[in-house]
Amino acid sequence: MKMNRKLPLVLLVVITMFGYSQSEGNVCTNKGSYSEYTDPRLHYKVIKDDFENPDIDIEEIIKEITTGKGFVMLPQLFSEKDITHARELTQYLIKTQGNKATHFQGTEDEQTKLQARVWNMLDKGQIYEKMVQHPIILKIMRQILGDDAQLGSIASNTLFPGGAGQEPHLDYPYWDYYNKGHWPQSPKHPDIPFFMNFQATILLDDFTAENGATGVRPGTQLKAEWPHDTEEFHRNVEQGVGKAGDVMVFVGLLQHCAMDNKSNNTRTGILLQYLPKYVRPMEDIKRSISDDVIERLSPELKKLLLWDYPYPALLDKAEAKSTEGSKSDFKWKD
Repeated sequence: MKMNRKLPLVLLVVITMFGYSQSEGNVCTNKGSYSEYTDPRLHYKVIKDDFENPDIDIEEIIKEITTGKGFVMLPQLFSEKDITHARELTQYLIKTQGNKATHFQGTEDEQTKLQARVWNMLDKGQIYEKMVQHPIILKIMRQILGDDAQLGSIASNTLFPGGAGQEPHLDYPYWDYYNKGHWPQSPKHPDIPFFMNFQATILLDDFTAENGATGVRPGTQLKAEWPHDTEEFHRNVEQGVGKAGDVMVFVGLLQHCAMDNKSNNTRTGILLQYLPKYVRPMEDIKRSISDDVIERLSPELKKLLLWDYPYPALLDKAEAKSTEGSKSDFKWKD
């Protein structure tokens, strides 16, 4: 029989595809991770209306977020099966998509090898559609940002072993408040300040002090102030440690950053960003999602995407009637 001389090359390709080292920013070493290019969406059915519903005092949580430390870790909002699926799918997407944009990260070398982002996740799996609609998250968020608040972004952030943390920052509502000249003056009266960013980090792995759990400086949500003094930030830092399935909620004004991953395992969180209706969203989700996702949008998701919101409008061509005011019939959400 004639020997196939190409066999060693084939084996080499297989080893190369499925055997990246951790330092190359590939497979997760945590339980439930994928070591092959198997699409997890093919073998898991997401039940979108089946939520974990722990006994939570919403009013106390809002008080702690707005006037207390500035953050709360909500226990076990998602089932172990959903979290395992989300972790597997996120790792699969990291392996198959290539490097993506990031922010507040360390050097270019660290960015490409030891940290990974997945963007436009609403288009990449029904588990992510479910996550942005958790009733407890939305109830807290809407009491802070208003009933008409929108989804500004859903992305994942993965730190591989040895991955550097982020530059301390705040999101008000975006990333560039370090130059306050770009933004309006702070309110001069204590009764009129307001929040423009609400965030929920869904823990796909246990977040520990060792693996880079999100660091925050408690109480800094009370003033829009960029953490220019990083040493002072780290002297006062408190980390949001929790178990996979927990959700860390806070407002973007809270000074925060991912911390260094000094463990031997990856650490992944799903980052949900919500914004008031008047803030231009960070991700252009409406133009990014596929027709299949659009066809199955729930009423809740349509509200979160401001799907039928009429503004900006061509008012010069609008019907000649009063469409705004307490006595009008303007009800776009219905």
